[in-house]
Amino acid sequence: LITRRFYVTLFTFEYYTNRFQDINLRLVPSAGVGYSIVDDGRTSIDIEVGAGATYTQTFDSTTPSVLISRTNASVIFRLRFDTDITKSIEWSGEYKVQLGVPETQYTFQHALTTLSVDLWRDIDLDTSFIWDRNQANAYQPTPDSPLPDDFRLTFGLGIDF
Repeated sequence: LITRRFYVTLFTFEYYTNRFQDINLRLVPSAGVGYSIVDDGRTSIDIEVGAGATYTQTFDSTTPSVLISRTNASVIFRLRFDTDITKSIEWSGEYKVQLGVPETQYTFQHALTTLSVDLWRDIDLDTSFIWDRNQANAYQPTPDSPLPDDFRLTFGLGIDF
């Protein structure tokens, strides 16, 4: 924390895998700075910008047992929000763009939104919608290539500690 609203993230690390998008693994170490636009106790909105490296192993669409590795630099933009709609309902979300540099076709986008409802004491019912976009898939026009967009809807029980 530099000031009440401005902060630095010294190190983050992301591990990601998604067979449906032919991603065996993606590793992203990064660092960045952020600014808290709103923080009033009920709602918080933060924006961040950072830089990192992206190492990706993808499956070859013609020979699935073959892995293709690639490393590139990334500029990362992130928007996060969290708000209490009522005393027992919370809505949160995140949107992240991981822009490949200099090859922008290796751009990844991620959006997540969660509605959390208090059921009983510290137990919540969480409903999340997740969207991932692998821009690199849009540049592989073979019939066996995965689609660039991946959508998921999840339901779960959570415990607040």
